Amino acid sequence: MLQRSLLTFALAGSLSAALAQTSLVVTGVVAPGPNTLSQGRFAAAQPGQSVRLRFDVQTPGTIFGSIQQYQVETATLTLQIGALSDGSVAAQQALQFQGASGAVDLLTTTTTLLGGGALELVFLGGVTYPSMDLELCVGAYDLGALLVARLQVTDGAGALVLTPQRLEVGSSGPLGSVYCTASSPNSTGATATLRAFGAAALSANDVRLRSESLPTGSSVLFLAGRNRGLVANPGGSSGILCLASPIGRYSNLVQNAGALGVAELSLDLTSLPGPTGFIAAQAGETWNFQAWYRDANPTPTSNFTDGVSFVVQ
Repeated sequence: MLQRSLLTFALAGSLSAALAQTSLVVTGVVAPGPNTLSQGRFAAAQPGQSVRLRFDVQTPGTIFGSIQQYQVETATLTLQIGALSDGSVAAQQALQFQGASGAVDLLTTTTTLLGGGALELVFLGGVTYPSMDLELCVGAYDLGALLVARLQVTDGAGALVLTPQRLEVGSSGPLGSVYCTASSPNSTGATATLRAFGAAALSANDVRLRSESLPTGSSVLFLAGRNRGLVANPGGSSGILCLASPIGRYSNLVQNAGALGVAELSLDLTSLPGPTGFIAAQAGETWNFQAWYRDANPTPTSNFTDGVSFVVQ
């Protein structure tokens, strides 16, 4: 009989920072056939383009009989199709592995994407993992033998079907550290956060910045530099500038916080901005990042997020 597991997305509370994290990465391609999406960030995706879905779970999990339950940190969830990228809504979710005799299957429900639409992921049967403890499942697994495998983006009217081919399980966690905390609340009453996720190795080139608690609809400009600073209310802005000259700006990639007050930016470590052009990061360098955003609090102003840094490997 086919054994099932459930990877469910359901609201949950805050997670303990003492827990470790394990990453799950699904890779594949856009399936042949028409893309019938009418909206969202993937409406222009084409058959054959590469697909990468990544998210982290908190480990160890909690055992309920034959089920091992984990918490998914959706701040880390990102779906990339070709050069297009989107993330999940800012909420904690639950993941469950269920299996018998060392066999574990996966089933996911739907999660809402920031750019609109929803992501559906379903795995059933065909893959055997060494344990239902994700910390013991580190490695790569071929998904081509799955009895049922569905990965698609839907918008209520159409769908983009994706073909999952490979699952990689590995150790993970928030990248780097927050070295400068935003001290000035914005019009939401909160201070805007900034965190980095992914892998800082040049060989992986997989780093994503995510800012939360931004004013809805605000324009967000990400900043980068190798020198740290601490300047209060620079140029009459609210908050603290956590970078020192020279400072690079992602002026061609200004983001919008949307209705959820969230902005994301995928980094290319071979092309980081400087004041006179783009720079390739070198192993051993520490790079610092911050986001600068518009606000009305109550009059038009601007403000800053936390400052976050990591060492390139």
